[in-house]
Parts: sequence; C-alpha cells; structure tokens
Amino acid sequence: MPDAFHLPIRRITFYRHGLAMVEREGRVDGGLLAIDLRAEDIDDALKSLVVRDRTHGGALVCAGCEVTADARDNGHSIALSAGAGMLDLIDRLTGWQVRVELVGSDEAIEGRVAGLQYAKERRRLRGATLMLHDGDSGAMRLLPAELVSKIGALDQRIDEDLRAFLDAGRRAEGSARIALRLPAGEREMRVSYLVKASAWRVSYRVIAQDDSLLLQGWAQIDERFDEDLDGVAIALVAGGPPPLAGDTGAVVGPANQGGAEHGDDIAWEALEPLTLRRGSGALVPILSARLDCRRELLFDADEHVHHPVASWRCTNSTGKMLEPGPATLFDGDRYRGEATLPMTRRERCLYLPYAVEPGIEIDVERDFASEAHELTIAGGTLIQQSAEIRSYRYRIANRGKEPRVVTVECSAGALPGELFDSPAPASRANGALRWEVNCPAEGVATLELRTRKPIERRHVLAELQSQRLGALLETPGLTPATRRALELLRSELARIEENEQQGAALEAQRRRVVARQEHLRRNIVALAATGDEGEVRLRMVRELQATEGALSGIEQLLGELAADSEVRRKALPSKLPGTAGQAEHSLP
Repeated sequence: MPDAFHLPIRRITFYRHGLAMVEREGRVDGGLLAIDLRAEDIDDALKSLVVRDRTHGGALVCAGCEVTADARDNGHSIALSAGAGMLDLIDRLTGWQVRVELVGSDEAIEGRVAGLQYAKERRRLRGATLMLHDGDSGAMRLLPAELVSKIGALDQRIDEDLRAFLDAGRRAEGSARIALRLPAGEREMRVSYLVKASAWRVSYRVIAQDDSLLLQGWAQIDERFDEDLDGVAIALVAGGPPPLAGDTGAVVGPANQGGAEHGDDIAWEALEPLTLRRGSGALVPILSARLDCRRELLFDADEHVHHPVASWRCTNSTGKMLEPGPATLFDGDRYRGEATLPMTRRERCLYLPYAVEPGIEIDVERDFASEAHELTIAGGTLIQQSAEIRSYRYRIANRGKEPRVVTVECSAGALPGELFDSPAPASRANGALRWEVNCPAEGVATLELRTRKPIERRHVLAELQSQRLGALLETPGLTPATRRALELLRSELARIEENEQQGAALEAQRRRVVARQEHLRRNIVALAATGDEGEVRLRMVRELQATEGALSGIEQLLGELAADSEVRRKALPSKLPGTAGQAEHSLP
C-alpha cells in the first residue's frame, strides 16, 4: 500500500459502558487516509465511521474504503507468533541463503539453512546445532546455535518480508487498517468512529473551608489506543453512544452524523486537554466547583446508634449531575477520611458524613398506645375507628464544654402516621424531616415527637362473641342507641353460646352412651343364653334397651338447641338497627 496520511486524535468521548467515540482532524492532500485499529474494533469502527470535509462546511464525504488485516497474517514467508525467539526465526529461514557470524570469530559463514538439530531437550538454544549447506563444496557445516551472534538473509525477498513483519509488530497483535481513498486536493478533514474502551470511573476530593466546600473531581481513564495522545479534548458521557448503522459495509456514508454531538447526554468535559503516552492511564480533571456548605451533627435513629455523625450538607450547584464515586474529605488541611459521594442530580441536596461525634450521646425512648376514636353500626357491621399513637423521646447529652446544635432527621416515609403535638420540623428536603435541637454545654436537651395512625376495623355483628362485645361496651362515649344495640346483640349471642355449651355437653354424653352400647353388644354376643351367663346376658339386654331411650332423648335435645340457635342467628339482622349513632367518641 502506498504512503498514507495519518490524522492525529483531537477528541475522545468516553461512554459509560466501554465504548469511545474517536475524532481525528487534520489537513490532507488527497490520496489515502489511514486509520490503524485493533482488529477487534474494526466492525464497530466501520459501522460508525463518519468522514467530513471541514473545508466545505463539514459536508459528508463518501469515500472508498479498504480494510487491511494484520501484516503478520498475510502469507509472508516470515510470520512469527507472539513470544517467538531465535530458534523460531531460524526455522522460518530454512531453505534460504543466509550469512552467519559466530561469537568470538570474525569469519562470516554463508550457506543455505538446512535446519536445526536439538539435544536431548528439544527447543532449547543450548545444545542446538545449526546446519548450513555450502553450495560451493556441497558440504554440510554444523554450527553451535548458542554461539550465533548474527544471522542475515541474502535474498531480498526474505529481507522485505522480515521488514514488513517488524513494521506490523509495532502495532498491537491483531491490528488492522482502514484506508480511505479521498478525492484529490488539499482539504481539512474530520473522521469519527466508535471503538471499545475501558469504562471510566470518577473520584472526588472535598475540601471544607469555613462555610463552603471545594469539590474537585477526576475521571480515571485507562488509555488503550496504540498511539500517544497530545492535547486531546476529553468528554465523558453517562449514557450510551449514538445508534450504529447496519452491518459492516465497504463504503463510508452518512450512517451516523452525530460525531461527538450528544447534547444533554454529555456528563463532563475535561477541564484541560489530555496528553498521554501510549498504554498509560490518567486521572483527568473534570470538576472544580465551590459550593455553599452547612456543617451538621446529624442523628437518624434508623441509621446511627447513640451518637450523631459530623457531616457537610450542600446543594449541587455545579450544573451537572454528580456521578457516584469515592471521595477523600479534608477540613482545611486536616484529613477527615473517606466517603462515597452518591449520585446527586442538579440542585439536589448533597450530604457527606465523615465522622462519629463521641462527645454527644443520644438515647431514644419509644412508646406505643392505642386509643378508641369512633364506634358505629351500619348494615349489620360494627365499624371500629381507633388510632395508634407512637411517641419518640430523644434525650441528647452534650459532654463537651461548648454548646452544640444536633440535627435530628427522620424519613417522612418511615414515620408511622402523621405528626401531632410535636414541634414543627426546621426543614423538609429529599423526603426527610429535620429538627434542630440546641444542646447546652455539659447539659441535656430533649425532643419529643408523636405520630398518630388511624386504624379502621370492621366486624360482622352476628359473628362476634359475647366476650368481645362486653369489651366493646366498655368503650367510653357510646351513644344510648349504640349501647342498646350492642347489649341486645350480646344477650342474643349469650343465648346462642349457652345453647352451644349445652349442645357440647349433650354431645359428650351421647358419645358415652354410644360407647356403652357398643360394649354391651360385644358382651351379649359372647355370653350364653342359659345358666348364670344367661342371667347376666338378660340384664345387659335390658340395659341396652334403656340406653336406646336415653340416646333418643339426647338427640332430640341436640336438635332443639341447634334449631333455637339457628332461629336466633337468622333473627339478629332484623333486631339490629341499620345505623345506630353518629361519632360516638372522638379523641381530643
């Protein structure tokens, strides 16, 4: 391939999930424009390749495209694999005319390589013998391979193949080249394409100074391009790249006109161009902003145990969404520790805890109570309104010699109900309520919060037990109508329960009678009809006849009790009012 132009990289846009858009710019004068790539990147590059002529207003250029694979795999006579050594090179030279020089000898020996003869351990340089055929004498010369200091091919073709292989070796193994055939004439060109890249990561440094934070951010980039980068603009995108075109094609066209224009998807632009040697990594500065800061001693009973956490709170006014990443914290020149900066959207609260404050101890006492609220009867259903009251009492003890302000935080979603009889929160943000408690030096401060959660329970009146109704009748504030309805219901249910108790006793008696009958029948069958056994057998027959009458009476009583209970249950809805009373009892 004739000499080709190579454009330098001017901009790289790194995407979150391992892709990068590479942009090359420069002046060319017609002919070939070469792009050297890793072989694994060739498909993505061809699908996304866009060529623009900046001289003519950035017009798209439809250029012929040729793809050349790794020169080491193109059928040259010299083609060595990675890690090849002297023995591999000599093997490839078998049959070719070479000149050999030995260590400690000024004599150059010429001949055709006939091969290598190895010692007991194959493929080791020590003990191997190089066999050269002398074309003039026809003799075979044996040379110790380990003493060979120089070997060179005398045939120009093998020399050219070796040079081509070494040129290819300057690129990473499995390299390829895209050659674009451009129209004649000098012009400014821009070429962009996608390749695989390492995923970028963000780390931060936070420096607190009085009432502000200096927030600095770096993106960690592992450069895997097979060339040096010099003054390259870097962009980092949290989203994905533009859509690719279809399958790999041989002609460059307007499949992707986006280039690096990703609009609102761009997360960060590097603060300065990147200069980086091939194969190196870098921390690219992407953020330096000063934010107004509030220092807090924060306590959340669900997160912290007995002690508040010293923290900084500010608003993300950088104009960008902050990506999550590790952060190193400083208070002035003093190292404060490590933290994880969470993902924070623009103008949202950024909270950075960094240390437990042992000088302040907090105990939380929790209490629970249930209060009746309302009892109503509607449609044969008892509707019981009540409230669960929960109390949280914070006792904050300051052992220090300076007064402190402690911020008590509760998640609004975690509170079991609405606040009442409680101080109003100092702030509400990001789904959390916060109270500020002034704690005197070497003193104690308290904060009490109360929540109320309404509870409604429904009971089918006919299915209630009289004992449960007795407890409900103890509810204060019942209207006379509701009380009369509940008392009537309890009286009817008491009669039904009494019937059930009597029925249970009769059923137990019936089982005993049946068991006695079975016993008598077995004995009657076993006894003789005459003599002493005949008399015993006769007494048992008479007893069996008596139990038949008793059993009939028990079954009659059981039927009467069940019928009475059924009548009473069916009559309950007609005896209960459809609605009795309004709000019988309300909490203050």
